[in-house]
Amino acid sequence: MTEFNLSSLHPASWTGSLFHRQAAAPSASLSAGGRLVDRLLAWQDRATQRRQLAELDASLLADIGLSRAAADHEAGKAFWRL
Repeated sequence: MTEFNLSSLHPASWTGSLFHRQAAAPSASLSAGGRLVDRLLAWQDRATQRRQLAELDASLLADIGLSRAAADHEAGKAFWRL
């Protein structure tokens, strides 16, 4: 039986950090179109995460160790900025 790790369910584990999606290692087999799609998906992920972050209340922000000011700063960034 394969062991299941619950930490893989946390969005931070999907991206490598809370707000940054790690790009896949460059591959010779990845076409320009594939790289474009990967970039668009990363931007969409980042925009979604920032929109959700802006909606969190103070108690949820405290649970993840962020102040309202830090959350607002991150949520206010454009989706293409890290």
